[in-house]
Amino acid sequence: MNQKRVILNLGSNLGNKASNLSIALKYISKISIIENVSRVYASKSMLLDNQDRYFNVSATVSTTLSPLDMLKALQSIEKKMGKEKLGFWRERLIDIDIVDFNNEILKGENLEIPHYDLENRSFFLIPLKEIFPGYIHPVTKSKIVDIIKNIKCDYDITAVGELKWR
Repeated sequence: MNQKRVILNLGSNLGNKASNLSIALKYISKISIIENVSRVYASKSMLLDNQDRYFNVSATVSTTLSPLDMLKALQSIEKKMGKEKLGFWRERLIDIDIVDFNNEILKGENLEIPHYDLENRSFFLIPLKEIFPGYIHPVTKSKIVDIIKNIKCDYDITAVGELKWR
């Protein structure tokens, strides 16, 4: 089967955030080949409220799964880890987003690739640039460095360390 490159972003702001990200990556390694993982970045919530800071990492993985099968597998991992919907942009034990799937463009009911709000999320873009500095948005054809220059709010993003996940 043909391997496809997928870019994921993982986020957590409940419990042991670094551990949550590591556990999620271990589950992801059972359904794909993890090629690269960024450092951990901390940022404010998208609501800019008093939620605890989010920890985020980006990862590139190879998979033979289809985009929808990948989405289902990632949602299963989130559920297995105890993710609950606490509200739109609210606290998350774990959140796994497909940012890009093999440079494909897909707009479905449950999945939009590339991620619909990629250009506005520093916590997707900054870690992604670290592991894939040549990334080009498949729709806008913009280079990641140019997208980052145009971010309106960086959510006070800061690199906070390396993640142990292997």
